[in-house]
Amino acid sequence: ISMWFAEVAPAAKVKLPASAFRYPQWWQNDAEHHVQAKAWLEAGYKTENVDLGAQRVEFVRTAAPVRGVREMQ
Repeated sequence: ISMWFAEVAPAAKVKLPASAFRYPQWWQNDAEHHVQAKAWLEAGYKTENVDLGAQRVEFVRTAAPVRGVREMQ
């Protein structure tokens, strides 16, 4: 799923922090150090091809979501 950063916030029902627009590390698939990564990893996705300039990110299906986690539409 390729999304604009502006689409991620409403889909996740949160406001993205300024760091999401400035640092590619915010989008890393590191559930140990990033609570946001834990959310998408538990939903069965990982991030790839983060483009801060274009403000785009891809969520790639990795596995079935963890039970009880709502899947992105």
